[in-house]
Amino acid sequence: MRRPNRKQTIGLVVALLLFFTVVGVGVWSQHTKRWQAKPQSEASAVTSAEAVTGSTPTSVGVLTSATQPPSSGRPLPSPIATVVNPTPSKAGQDVGMCCVRDYQTPAALEDDLRRIVSTAGRWVRLSVVAHSIEAAPDRRDWTQPDRMVAAAKRHGLKVVATLTTLPPWVGNPGNWRVGASTAIQQRAFAEFARAAATRYRGLVDVWEVWNEPNVGWDPRPEAKQYTALLKLTYPALKRGAPSTPVMVGGLGDSDAPNTVRAVDFVQGMYQAGAKGFYDAMNIHPYPDPTQPRNPNSGVMPVAHQVRQLMDSNGQASMLLWGTEVGAPTGGSYSTSEAGQAALVPGVFAQWRSIHHHGPLLWYCLWDRDGSDREDHFGLFRVDGTAKPALAALQKVAGRSSSG
Repeated sequence: MRRPNRKQTIGLVVALLLFFTVVGVGVWSQHTKRWQAKPQSEASAVTSAEAVTGSTPTSVGVLTSATQPPSSGRPLPSPIATVVNPTPSKAGQDVGMCCVRDYQTPAALEDDLRRIVSTAGRWVRLSVVAHSIEAAPDRRDWTQPDRMVAAAKRHGLKVVATLTTLPPWVGNPGNWRVGASTAIQQRAFAEFARAAATRYRGLVDVWEVWNEPNVGWDPRPEAKQYTALLKLTYPALKRGAPSTPVMVGGLGDSDAPNTVRAVDFVQGMYQAGAKGFYDAMNIHPYPDPTQPRNPNSGVMPVAHQVRQLMDSNGQASMLLWGTEVGAPTGGSYSTSEAGQAALVPGVFAQWRSIHHHGPLLWYCLWDRDGSDREDHFGLFRVDGTAKPALAALQKVAGRSSSG
């Protein structure tokens, strides 16, 4: 057999090198394209965010969901999502404010948001009210939430959006205490939630399904009924915004008529099969305002009980949020302005002692001109001057009074 001469050998080696170089570049190019390609859901999020704000959003959420975008219009499977705890060592990351008034002019909205940022502002809780937005199944006016969400993002705030009330065309008078009792009401609410999640994908950081569904829900609050609503709304929200976490509506707690105690309500949710249809639990741990030196009073001990119940039901790594907490300085069952300020550090210390706690949002920014206790939860008086609790909350959030 003839041996190839030197020139033939060199030519063969060069040809082989060229072949493997071309093949290698092609493979790497395909790999790089796949690695660099933006997922379809993310690209859609940019488009949705640009429609509202006119710019590309920045990811600012502290929670992540294990649920993946659906490949079809079918409902998503319902595994329990992985939730990452905010880092408590970063001052203020677990502090926020509830809520911005819904009826404001643009100038008043900007003023409120500046006050929130200078106060504690990592998070703000906004309402997305179906009764005000959806006059008919095919007619929605997003003007108000568009303005509020866009302004919050301009101020660098993370947004908790509370979906509440029913559209008027299913017979709702606009009261959030009138629950989604019938199948048609629940389907209408879920479809509204999907539309909202699609519109605000990349802008809303966490969705909250209703407010205090265990308190005064007409005709009566039932864990089974609320779970049925979650089972429709959770996959609808995930179709609209697959990576945005969804939490239970913040639970109240009292012995008032037409109220189910928070622990009993959560237990009822577990029994009704709610696990897998929310990414975080949520409670409103209001302290007893008549005991300003005892922050572990009122509903705060119930928050610890709910945490224990979550742990015993296999959700020890899931966040427990608090989307409302506060104390009134007027009306019945209230405290003084000094008492309100005294409660602030103790309430947050109690909250931070709960493992896997999420943010705790102070209720609220402004007093209203009235005599009812509900008119006096604010950090600012009606005349715009600050109560002592403002400086206390700034300190809790790691900010000086000068911002």
